[in-house]
Amino acid sequence: CKINCTGFEEEAKLGARRLARCLQKLGFKVRFSAFRVVNVLAVCSMPFAVHLVDFTKNNRPIASYEPELHPAATYRIKNLKATVQVFSTGSLTVTGMLLSHHHTHTHTHTPTFLAVLYLQLEGTQA
Repeated sequence: CKINCTGFEEEAKLGARRLARCLQKLGFKVRFSAFRVVNVLAVCSMPFAVHLVDFTKNNRPIASYEPELHPAATYRIKNLKATVQVFSTGSLTVTGMLLSHHHTHTHTHTPTFLAVLYLQLEGTQA
C-alpha cells in the first residue's frame, strides 16, 4: 500500500510516519520504508500581467493555450519533465517529477530556465 503526503519534505515524512503509527495502533501490519519525494509543485507571481496569445505564439510548439479548456497557457519542458502553467495575471505554477536521478539535473537547469521564461513573459506583458 502506498500513501501520498503533501507539504515540505520533512513535514510530509513526519505526517507519513504519524499515519503509519495510527494504522499500527488500529491493528494493521504497517512498515514505514522507502520514503521519497516524487513530485514537486512551485507557485510564484510575476510583477506583471502576461498576454497569453502572444506568449503562446512566441513559444510554439512548447507552449499551448486553449482558453475554452483552461485559463492558463501550458509550457512543457521535456528535459526536466516539468510543466509550467502561465496565467494572464502573471501567476506561474510549476509541476514536475523529482526523482533521485533528476534531482541534480533539475537544480542545475531550473535557474537558467526561470531567467529565460521571465524574459519571454516580460516581452508579452498585457
